Amino acid sequence: MYSALFYQVGSLISTIFEELEYDSIGELVMIAVRIVLLTYWLTEFATVLSKFSSILEKLQ
Repeated sequence: MYSALFYQVGSLISTIFEELEYDSIGELVMIAVRIVLLTYWLTEFATVLSKFSSILEKLQ
């Protein structure tokens, strides 16, 4: 939920910069948003994978 909201806010800010003819800043905003979201989801996935791995080790 928060990641979709964060992406939409980033998209809005990017669009505002592009309307003001600051295309490169708008593109940088979207790149930054994508990097932050990718980092967030990789961290979440690593946590889940770690827990899953520990459960598998306990089963053996």
